[in-house]
Amino acid sequence: MSAAHVTGPALLAFVEHESGVVDETGLELVSAGRAIAEDLGAVLHAIVIGPGAETALERLGAYGAAHAHVVAHPDLAAYAPAAYAESIIQLMGTHEAVGVLASGTEKGNEVLA
Repeated sequence: MSAAHVTGPALLAFVEHESGVVDETGLELVSAGRAIAEDLGAVLHAIVIGPGAETALERLGAYGAAHAHVVAHPDLAAYAPAAYAESIIQLMGTHEAVGVLASGTEKGNEVLA
C-alpha cells in the first residue's frame, strides 16, 4: 500500500472498523472506491480513525487503497462524529481530494453529514 510513486488527486474513503477489524462493508467500499478513483483519474486514499486503526490497515491495500491515513488522538478514543469529520476535512485539503466516500451505515452517514 505504500505507493510513493502513485500521485495525483485523491479520492478519500472513510473506512470504519471495530477495534482494528474492518468488516465486509468497509472492504467493499475500498474495492468500489478504487474503481471510482480510476474513473476520476485519482488515487484512492483510505482513512481509518480511532483505536485499532493501524491494525485495520493490514487488508486495505489488497482491496485497492494506494495510500492509507491513520488518525489517532486521545480525544478520538470514543466515537466522536464531529471530530472524525474534522479529521477528514483536514485530509481533504492536504491531499487535494476530489471527493470522499463512506459506507452507507449509520456511522458513515453521520460522519459525512
